[in-house]
Order: sequence, then structure tokens, then C-alpha cells
Amino acid sequence: MTIPKYAAELGDLSLSTALQYSPAVALPQLQQIMYEFTTKVYQPAYEDFATLVHTGNTDGLVLLTIFIARQAFK
Repeated sequence: MTIPKYAAELGDLSLSTALQYSPAVALPQLQQIMYEFTTKVYQPAYEDFATLVHTGNTDGLVLLTIFIARQAFK
């Protein structure tokens, strides 16, 4: 995979966008790449899975805790 410095079209992944500060949920293009990778490599046992891109171990643990708490109090 090659990622160009500048996007050829609006919405394309590029280094000029990816190396800037972005929301902790990650770039939409990265989310799509991770979802496709997970689908092909890990082949989850169910259709409605989601991938989580986080900024580090502590952030990931916090997001997991929030997710579990929301499920418990539904």
C-alpha cells in the first residue's frame, strides 16, 4: 500500500491529513482499513462487529470500560 503526501480526490487518505492531529476515533479512512483488515484476517464469528481505534492503552481501557458500562445499564 502506498499513501501519497497529498490526496488526489477529496476523501482519499494522504499523509498531509493523516499526520495532523485528528479526533481520537481516528480518520474515517483508517477506520475503514482496520475494518476490512479485521474482516479478512480475523473473520469475526458475527456480522455486527466493530473495530476500535484508540490513542493508547489507557484510552483503550477507558473506552472499553464505557462500552461495558453502557451494555450493563441498557
